[in-house]
Amino acid sequence: ADSGRLPQTIAMVLWGTDNLKSEGAQIAQVLALIGARPRFDSYSRLAGAELIPLEELGRPRIDVIATLSGVFRDLLPLQTRSA
Repeated sequence: ADSGRLPQTIAMVLWGTDNLKSEGAQIAQVLALIGARPRFDSYSRLAGAELIPLEELGRPRIDVIATLSGVFRDLLPLQTRSA
């Protein structure tokens, strides 16, 4: 039932070919849920993420459990490394 409240935790499966076709839409969804925004380097390449301050975010962060497909892991290694 929909209680009108935000969930505390969400689980997602990140599929490699879907992320390639959508230019990273699933990664963007994960960032939005946890309350983060992409960080770019001087060449405008994705270089990581930064958390949005809670005051600016205006809601609690949502924990995301992400399961990666093998294709995602193998084709998108820079998106899965920890910084």
